[in-house]
Amino acid sequence: MTLRVGIVGAGPAGIMAALKAAAQGAVVHLYDTNQAVGRKLTVAGNGRCNLSNADLRSEVYASDAPDALAAVLRRYGYLALLADLEGLGIYTYATPDGWTYPVSNSGAAVVEILAVALEQAGVQVRLMTKVTGLRLLGGPPPPPPPPPKATRTSPGGGEAVVGAGPCHGFALELGHSPQRDVHDRVIIAAGGIASEALGSRGDCLPMLARLGHTLLPVRPALAPLTGDMRSLQKLQGVRLDVALRLYADGALLGESLGNLMFTQGGLSGPAPMDLAHLVSGNLDAALEARIDLVPAHAAQLDEALALGQARNTPAAVALMGFMPPKLPPVLLRLAGLAEDARLGEVDRAALARLRQQVHGLAVQVTGTRPLSQSQLSTGGVPLAEVEPATMESRVVPGLYLAGELLNVIGPCGGYNLHWAWASGAVAGRAAGAESGPAAGV
Repeated sequence: MTLRVGIVGAGPAGIMAALKAAAQGAVVHLYDTNQAVGRKLTVAGNGRCNLSNADLRSEVYASDAPDALAAVLRRYGYLALLADLEGLGIYTYATPDGWTYPVSNSGAAVVEILAVALEQAGVQVRLMTKVTGLRLLGGPPPPPPPPPKATRTSPGGGEAVVGAGPCHGFALELGHSPQRDVHDRVIIAAGGIASEALGSRGDCLPMLARLGHTLLPVRPALAPLTGDMRSLQKLQGVRLDVALRLYADGALLGESLGNLMFTQGGLSGPAPMDLAHLVSGNLDAALEARIDLVPAHAAQLDEALALGQARNTPAAVALMGFMPPKLPPVLLRLAGLAEDARLGEVDRAALARLRQQVHGLAVQVTGTRPLSQSQLSTGGVPLAEVEPATMESRVVPGLYLAGELLNVIGPCGGYNLHWAWASGAVAGRAAGAESGPAAGV
């Protein structure tokens, strides 16, 4: 009898899982609460859809199971994704820093192509359909055999058995109706809790907890940082490329390179957003961001300052060769200098203070923007609780997990979208290829 696979969530992970499972010959049903598939893809990369990154490396990600993460990316890497996308009619290009986009530069176009691919693959897409429950059906466990029994502390206390318990398929409960859809295998790819307006509400996380999975606290990631900006109010809207270091109680917590924009309430752009998961996980510490405003041109800046001293050039004018014009007056004030100070009249100590501001402008960080304003969330189900070769749950055989609901976070630049594609591809191939008796109706 033909294998039935149910997939919850029609984002990039769910779409890829559906295509891979259907290619194995499975009957695939794809469920989503939105009116169309791929809702988040339409806004990814500011609408251009940053599909992946040519410099794909597991070490740029953060996860509870880095070896498992690396194993998944080895199974479905950058070239594998590009080949699959091209096979669907989505052609790509990469920027010099590796950020990979569709030639159309349109997330909406990508979604249209994927929707047609699902139709051509025979996937039954069930939109505006909320999965409200996931129940295991009784019977002997399907092959392959579950992993050996082990115990762990369950979220509610006491011990829960890992990899144990009979199961023969799953029943998905839909909405408030008594209807149940029965499947041999289920893939949960319903996302985390970020960007609720796009359908990410974390509804499946409690279901997974009831089945025995651990849930790590879900926190903002890839979110703007909030901070004390009173001394930097005149910099609102200023944007430039920086090196950013985050300190917790004086100890270096993380660092990033990239674009930054000063806002009324904090810092936005890829560089600060890449550190948001560290901020949201360390709110009990004294957090400080130090911004190097000229990370790639320190030697040239020293030359310009020396030349300015010889010529008695206004300090602000010398700095304007390296940064937007709103920055120098603020830096001079923070260094204890007048805005019209000339370099030939500045002593060595004052010049050292100015350099310190240029290479280490400090902002006291108070937190991040909320989950509703985050691109992604982190936390959720530990990656250690799935088998990386298949993305099958180590807690519930026949259940597969993919995408953002797993505890994996990467920096801006297409890394997180690639994780969605990769984990969905591995899960879909495995779930669609599993043999065994089909679930009863």
